[in-house]
Amino acid sequence: MISNSYDVIVIGGGYFGSSISYHLSKAGFKTILLEQKEIASGSSGANYGCIQVQDSNMGISLERTLRGFKEAMQLEKTLGCNLDLREMGSLIVAENDVEMSELVKLYNSKRDYGLPVEFLDPRAIKKIEPYINESILKGASYMKQGRLTPWKLVYAFVNKGKEYGLNVREGSKVVDYIRVGDVIKGVVLENGDKIYGRHVIITAGAYSKKLGELAGIGIPVDYIKGEALVTEAVKPMMFNYLSSAAFFTDAHGGSGNCALAMMQSHDGNFLLGETGSAGPKDPDTINRLPSKLHLREMGRLATRYYPVLKDLKIIRTFSVPSPYTQDLEPVFGKTEIEGLYVAAGFKSCVVITTVIGQEMTDIIKKNDN
Repeated sequence: MISNSYDVIVIGGGYFGSSISYHLSKAGFKTILLEQKEIASGSSGANYGCIQVQDSNMGISLERTLRGFKEAMQLEKTLGCNLDLREMGSLIVAENDVEMSELVKLYNSKRDYGLPVEFLDPRAIKKIEPYINESILKGASYMKQGRLTPWKLVYAFVNKGKEYGLNVREGSKVVDYIRVGDVIKGVVLENGDKIYGRHVIITAGAYSKKLGELAGIGIPVDYIKGEALVTEAVKPMMFNYLSSAAFFTDAHGGSGNCALAMMQSHDGNFLLGETGSAGPKDPDTINRLPSKLHLREMGRLATRYYPVLKDLKIIRTFSVPSPYTQDLEPVFGKTEIEGLYVAAGFKSCVVITTVIGQEMTDIIKKNDN
């Protein structure tokens, strides 16, 4: 037996890499999780941690969301740690007739699935968000959902996985695969180390396409340069997660438009983001400094909704490559190359982390000869 040999190699230490690694380890598979930088250093650790339901796509994504929501709201109990998990409402607001029309379609198409989504007029929005400028709004869809601290969730999966024998290597960039004929049998790291495994799973978000190219396959996961800012902490002024209807029609379509999503954290800081602008082909070369133009636009949009924020100081900005697919459906399952699997391109990730971990574990069980 080769000492550097595992049942499963998981590439990418974000939501899905950590969840899949945890579930595999719990199921008895000898598993190693490889992260090219640090755990939760990518888009998983940089988002708002919202446990979103109402913006999920119809079809398989929504089905997974419905299965995953109850499990997501029990994650603190499941993982035995504090994740800052709490109930939080979600507003998707429309400012014009086009956006309103899209929201009406969203609401009507999902009502049959039993989602308790409400449709609010500006007066009703003002009741739950007393500081909002309701005069610019046509309406909003609303649903009670949840929120947690994203990096805490990723580390919770990793730490719980370690209790079942999970091995984790940070600073371990995969640069090639080990092949025996047409079968992938492991990976080669940038430092020259070789790690062997019967199954290799790509869960690398924006980097998944690049890792697919190394194997000679196309993984249709693109990315935008997601940008955000954090303000100083102030008293509670915002009580729900708010996103513009344009955020879902533009920013995650890779069109390059600036669309706003915002919330106030439990510590009082406002989080504003994200903008959608296409990055370079290789996400390793992305400029991690946010665009001043986009930061100003985020501030402008935020103060249109909440004029009371106009004098707040910005204390931090950040930027990450945020993955998406053109059809907004994930790339998931076994690839055409024996021994290689993919779990990438998911939308509204927190809510389905446990579901994807369970599903991939079932796939590995089925293919483990």
